[in-house]
Amino acid sequence: MKKLLLAGLPVLIVFMALPFVVTLMVVMTTTAAAECRTQTSETAPTELGDLGVIDGPVGGPVKGNITMAQANIPRRSGLDGFRASMPRVLSTNPDFVSLNEASGWSLAQIEAAAPGYGAFRVADHTGDNNSMGNVVLWKRDTWSKANGGRVTLAIDDNTYYTGRPVTWDRFATWVILERAADGAVVSVISTHHMTNPHKYPRQHGNPPLTRPQQYGAGMDILLQLRNSLATHGPVLIGGDMNTHASYTDLPWTAAAKMKAGTTTRSTSSSSPSTKASA
Repeated sequence: MKKLLLAGLPVLIVFMALPFVVTLMVVMTTTAAAECRTQTSETAPTELGDLGVIDGPVGGPVKGNITMAQANIPRRSGLDGFRASMPRVLSTNPDFVSLNEASGWSLAQIEAAAPGYGAFRVADHTGDNNSMGNVVLWKRDTWSKANGGRVTLAIDDNTYYTGRPVTWDRFATWVILERAADGAVVSVISTHHMTNPHKYPRQHGNPPLTRPQQYGAGMDILLQLRNSLATHGPVLIGGDMNTHASYTDLPWTAAAKMKAGTTTRSTSSSSPSTKASA
């Protein structure tokens, strides 16, 4: 199926390295003609960087305000803490929500805590809880899911957490969403990248790459995913990047990799119940 490559699409990323609940608003417009309205099956590639089959509609103009909220509500908060935190996450009535560390809750529990929203993550567990951690939500009365999947950004990050050796994978969950009213299409990516390699470069074992190299390779995969989704319409990226927006002088970081072609307008407020973590 033909896809239209749209130049200059607005792309949004949230850098989560502090205890923030971030609400984002952008006004997005495109000139792509509506094309191909077929819904395809969800994909769950597990190999590093495998984008799988990304198919779906190419949208018309995206007009008006599109809002998105991002929250990292740690599993240690428990289900009660998660439920108590969600009203604040939804307080701006966002079109979309990106969640991290949500592996402890079923999609039914997440949707129950977010009335009126649909939720998606790939059902297949890879054996690493991070594969279940990223979830995308959308307002059901406005948007419908055309496709969704998961991409692996890092395999076997042999790092240390609270002084003990751990080996973690990292992922990005994506959804293509179509607005029923006018056929506009927006893609949303929810991701949770490696713990800060600049602050924690130490590794156990004998990995072939340093932690900064692994992080940078994961960012390259994330950008490939963004570029593929951008053939359908604007792309929003939300998540806990675990590196700071000030790291523009470190070429492997999220800030440096996303600097070109990225526009961001955000308001933020601290919240103990949504602290960013590993």
